[in-house]
Amino acid sequence: MDPTARWASGCASPSSRSLDREATAQVDGITEAAIADFLRRLGTTGVVVTIAHRPSTGIDADPIVVMAEGRVRARGIHSELLASDGLCRELAEALRIGDAAEIP
Repeated sequence: MDPTARWASGCASPSSRSLDREATAQVDGITEAAIADFLRRLGTTGVVVTIAHRPSTGIDADPIVVMAEGRVRARGIHSELLASDGLCRELAEALRIGDAAEIP
């Protein structure tokens, strides 16, 4: 069994999961995409809490909670954060994530 399938099989239940995505930061692109796809599917039937340092990791999350200096800086979906939080917008623009270039 490949590592992604083994990891996914261990996540079949219960209805909530937590994942520190930094632990997966060094996997290849195909494996990372497979993990992201699995988490999206898992999120349709339960709660997935993802801890990530890269903005692209949580782009599909609902809600996204942005932390800075140990406090909640912003909360919302990706498009809301682009519109309301300058730091989120700057990071997304720098990394060319989502529709950041479309936000004035």
